[in-house]
Amino acid sequence: MRGILNQRGYTLIETFIILFIVIVSLFLYYPEFKKNKHKKNINFIKTTLQSVKRKLEYYYYKNEDSSYPNSKNLKKLFNDLKIEDDKSMKFLDLIINKDSDYITGGETYTIKVKPKRGKIKKIWTNNSSVKVYTN
Repeated sequence: MRGILNQRGYTLIETFIILFIVIVSLFLYYPEFKKNKHKKNINFIKTTLQSVKRKLEYYYYKNEDSSYPNSKNLKKLFNDLKIEDDKSMKFLDLIINKDSDYITGGETYTIKVKPKRGKIKKIWTNNSSVKVYTN
């Protein structure tokens, strides 16, 4: 019986100190994790827009009357350009749809995109323009 009473374990204070260290380290890491997640989403938007630009140029040169697709919004544009569903759905989930648009005048087009979170700076300008808004 005496052997059981003499055994030492962790005291309550030692347990609280370990718990405190774990919680503090999580609070220090969490903002960096969120920042990396936003960067990853912004990079996905950029690469998708570059892919859309390439497909639009291909569509323009393949089309007999040399015009861009007359889509009314980004979702229809993705369908017209045959962009994969999972990629287009993820893209549409990352942007604010009411502030994003695809406008064409036949020989020119403008894509306006506003991400839900994060910032995007100017991506490219060419004969056609891509306007990207920042939060």
